[in-house]
Amino acid sequence: MAETARAREMRRLLAEIKLSRQRLITQLAVDYRPTLARLRDAYEAAEVDIRAAVERYGRDGDTDRLLNAVRSELAQMEGLLTDEAATLQASGVRGGVQVGVSNLNAGGVGVRFNTATVQTIQNAINFVDSAAFQEAANAFAGWHGDQVRDIILTATAQGLNPRETGLLIQQYFSNSKRPLVDATRLTRTTQIYSARYGTRDIYAEAGIQEWIWSAALDNRTCLSCIAQHGTRHPISEVLNDHHNGRCSMIPVTPTWEELGLVGGTEPAYQTGVQWFNGLPADEQRQIMGPQLYEAWLNNEFVFAPEVISGTYNNPIFGDMTVRNPNWKILGGNGSTPPRRPGGRPPQTPTDPFDGPLRPTMNGFMPQDVGTPGSTEAQLLEFIRANGEDTPLSAQLWSADMQLVTYNDDFQLGINNANVKAAAKAFVQESRNIQYGREYLLDLIAEEAALNGVTGVDAAALLNDSYKLQAEAILAAANAGNVKLTDAQTRRLNEAVAGNYLDMVYTTDSSVNGSLANQMGTTKLKGVELDEARKNFMEWVGGIDF
Repeated sequence: MAETARAREMRRLLAEIKLSRQRLITQLAVDYRPTLARLRDAYEAAEVDIRAAVERYGRDGDTDRLLNAVRSELAQMEGLLTDEAATLQASGVRGGVQVGVSNLNAGGVGVRFNTATVQTIQNAINFVDSAAFQEAANAFAGWHGDQVRDIILTATAQGLNPRETGLLIQQYFSNSKRPLVDATRLTRTTQIYSARYGTRDIYAEAGIQEWIWSAALDNRTCLSCIAQHGTRHPISEVLNDHHNGRCSMIPVTPTWEELGLVGGTEPAYQTGVQWFNGLPADEQRQIMGPQLYEAWLNNEFVFAPEVISGTYNNPIFGDMTVRNPNWKILGGNGSTPPRRPGGRPPQTPTDPFDGPLRPTMNGFMPQDVGTPGSTEAQLLEFIRANGEDTPLSAQLWSADMQLVTYNDDFQLGINNANVKAAAKAFVQESRNIQYGREYLLDLIAEEAALNGVTGVDAAALLNDSYKLQAEAILAAANAGNVKLTDAQTRRLNEAVAGNYLDMVYTTDSSVNGSLANQMGTTKLKGVELDEARKNFMEWVGGIDF
């Protein structure tokens, strides 16, 4: 009877904790809405003046004046960032303590909510006053000003005039809203981490020695959180889930023996690995992705937290637990992925782009593992598995195109507007290259050599870079059901086929949109030639692969 009662008590405890977790998530979202509204209002006010500055730049081409205006307008958001984060830090701690008290009481540990305790915990956490937070907030305007400067350099290298360049800058502020996204991510993460510390600290106050990692197990849960589910941690640790995570900490309450009761058996807590093993095969494949799923079936890796999860260090919040990329799960280490079964030996690839490391103008990169698939879920799994360190995945993450972004609810997804804008920009760029072909390839070869890539044809390097960009746009459009024009689809597919240079530098008038004024050699001379070359080299150095 004792065992049955204990098992029943465990089920009740887990049900209560699940409810308290959902209450916390809901409360944090409610508390965040006023902050989001104020950040949006501030950004939209700044955007009006930035738009006017961009329009003025289209007429006068004064870069310094534009950059000063951008930095001045965004600087007004820096103080708001700190103020809102401080407010959210307080509400986060309070919410975290409340859910901790609820969990402890559900587990039979009597604790009362105490405002003084909340204030003590809040004083101990205090992310907002840290040097790292202040540095991030104070660098907000300058960092985004630098992004605008890079857009101008890239556009200048491509031969675009100030009016055309202004359209690209407007896209950065109006379509992607990157500054607003960064502001909301910083403040939201402050709130969530404050709540986690609040929960951990109230457990410590109550004498709890350990907690169990509890993930919200469903088809939205990342593989790392599944692997971590059910792991036990000392109270000295805090749950360090990734940005926008939904995991929580379950207090380890006294055992039968510790309560002085004889004959009871502790009910087992299901781990994430056990939960995953019990899923239907199609759900397992969807969560893991096809390539990793097949490797798992073939016993090529162990599904365990130490294999699936890794960490990266955030200067404000410390180490965050994230999913390892596939190549690392499959046994890779350092920056080199494992060789795929049946692949060519690393030292003698027939095609340099088929080797384990792919040559780019900026150096060598590990190959992507798997494919983006045909659905949004598959594409997101692909980029989570590969991160920003592999060629195609890096293009999908690209800060320039922003094909994948976080929405207002902090869910990662395909940004349909940005996909359309990227396809349009790709076609526009392919019609406006103003450098001679041989001159362009000489610059590519020189830049590649500076980054340790030699012996690879410069034309092949350039074609491959545009192939990856086109593949990313088409993959996002396919997965996000984004309708592209026939002209866009045709040009993108031509680039995917490796024919970008032939498409751009052609005398065949039947190719729609090909360059009307071919340039076999550059017409620039002297100082103008040196300046154009300098701009182009800066552009190449900033390309995201």
